[in-house]
Amino acid sequence: MSNLLRNCGDNSQGKSLLFKDADLINNALYQEQNGIKPHYAWYDYKTQKPITPKGWLVISNIEKCIVVYRRSDGKMIINEGVQGDFCYC
Repeated sequence: MSNLLRNCGDNSQGKSLLFKDADLINNALYQEQNGIKPHYAWYDYKTQKPITPKGWLVISNIEKCIVVYRRSDGKMIINEGVQGDFCYC
């Protein structure tokens, strides 16, 4: 896991929101531990189906959306896009 900062958009004062990958994954783990079920997946509009496992929404703003999901081998994956890239399933 990288210690580099990921730009996650801007706050209301125009300052960059910077998070480490560990922060994003820890947020998803926190949601999981508190009983929040994963609901968001990367969506393929051609096939009309989700193409990733369901994950937890950790960042959503006007610029970007970040969903963290767990692979079948247990590793956590950070998926970044815009709001229209994901669906609620």
